[in-house]
Amino acid sequence: MTTTSAEECLEQLLPQPASASTISLLVSGIDHVGFMAAPEEEGTLDSAAAEAGFGSNGHRFPSTILTKQLAQLAGRTVPTTIFEVVADDPDRGSLRVEVAIPRGIERKVLDDWIRQGIGAHLAFGVSSPARLGELGELVEAQGFRSPASLQGHPCTNPASGVTSLFFDRRPAEPLGLEFCHYA
Repeated sequence: MTTTSAEECLEQLLPQPASASTISLLVSGIDHVGFMAAPEEEGTLDSAAAEAGFGSNGHRFPSTILTKQLAQLAGRTVPTTIFEVVADDPDRGSLRVEVAIPRGIERKVLDDWIRQGIGAHLAFGVSSPARLGELGELVEAQGFRSPASLQGHPCTNPASGVTSLFFDRRPAEPLGLEFCHYA
């Protein structure tokens, strides 16, 4: 995240790398990386973040976006907490990591979701939520789709102040793309 540009990342993730430059003009850069972990791992997140150079500034908030996708997959509500940590590096800018922690799911199902890359994503910041529609069209032209639970619309999480649009291309590409704007 610190040594690669948004365009370089997009070139690796998009089936038609030529579109990466168009999309990269609409984003402000890489915002964060996200993935999922089991509730049993939650106790180690603060120390792992500190070891990785993030200090001890991790905080937790309820998910409202991934929770919708997990509820559709599970056929019921899946309470999910997001552990977020941000490191500010004067030479490289802000680095953010999100770890989604679903609760009340049997371990076999959770392990399968993790193997499939559910919740795993690379997020790009946008300067305005007005850009999300255009970005959605460009990314969908690349074969990515918004999970059915999100209906292709931007979603907001008031706890983190983010409005985002999420896409994936499973099973061909287990890493999803998110475009996010913080109010």
